[in-house]
Amino acid sequence: MAELKVEGVRELDEWFKTATPKLERQALRPGVRRGARVIVTAAKRRVPVLTGGLKRSLTVKMDATEARRKAGEITALATFRRPQGNHAHLVERGHDIKTTTDGPKLGSVAPRPFMRPAREEKKHAVRGEVEKKVREWIKKQKAKARA
Repeated sequence: MAELKVEGVRELDEWFKTATPKLERQALRPGVRRGARVIVTAAKRRVPVLTGGLKRSLTVKMDATEARRKAGEITALATFRRPQGNHAHLVERGHDIKTTTDGPKLGSVAPRPFMRPAREEKKHAVRGEVEKKVREWIKKQKAKARA
C-alpha cells in the first residue's frame, strides 16, 4: 500500500491509513490533476506570446508509468503538447543562437521563465486543491454508501 501523509489534516490522514491502494488512487487522481491544472493556468498567464502556439500547447498529463504505478505514486505533469510546445525549454531557459551545433555563436536569447515562477507562486494553492478534491471524493463515496 502507498504511504501518504497529509500534514495538518487529521481526518484525511486517518482515512488514508485505512484505505486500500485502489481507493487511494481513485481519491488522489482528480486532486493531483486539479493541482497541476492550477500550475498550467498560472503558466498560461505568464508565457510570452508570439503566435500563441506555446500557450495553447500547455496541458496536464497524468504520468502512469509502470514503475510509478508499482511504487504507488500518482503524478500529474504540467507539460506541453507537440509540436507547438517543442521550444518551451528554449523560452524558459534562454539559449545561444548558432547556425550549426559546432558553429560560431551569433547571439543569444535571454531566458523568459514562466513555468518555474508559476510553480513557485501556486505551490500552496496546489496542496489546497488536492485536499479539496480528495474531501469531495470521500464525501461522494460516503453518500453512495448510504444510498
